[in-house]
Amino acid sequence: MAICVVSTAAWAGPTLYAIDDATNALYTIDPNTYALTLVGYTGVGGDFGDLAYNPNSGTAYWVPGRGNDTLYTMNLGTGAVTQVGMHGVDDMFALAYDPLTNKLYGDATNGNFYSINTTSGAATLLGNNGVYPGGMTFNSTTGQLVLTMAGGSGS
Repeated sequence: MAICVVSTAAWAGPTLYAIDDATNALYTIDPNTYALTLVGYTGVGGDFGDLAYNPNSGTAYWVPGRGNDTLYTMNLGTGAVTQVGMHGVDDMFALAYDPLTNKLYGDATNGNFYSINTTSGAATLLGNNGVYPGGMTFNSTTGQLVLTMAGGSGS
């Protein structure tokens, strides 16, 4: 499951969101009980993608991963998605939004690291980090992106 942390006006704490890779359904996760609640289905295929949230605009972004080279925005209240555009990157498994620079970033299984245009979906290669990504997020305490490695030696 891909996870996205979002502050909500309805509750003073964070709400966790997850995508079920088998169904591409959006769920919320209660951070106290870990209970899953179905929000809705995306209706879009793909495997092992990731969610990212722009706290400046309140926009959630989603890449479905393997089998779907598209960037979507997601309605966190219903799970419905809207296509932004094709990024054209096979196996993009990690996505993060940096609110300090107002940029969306993605990482693919070949270690290629991209900036992603949030208007067109186009990906621009920034370099290769050699990491098979398991996920990525923005750390607001350090002001840095954090990328996790998937697999047996994941770190």
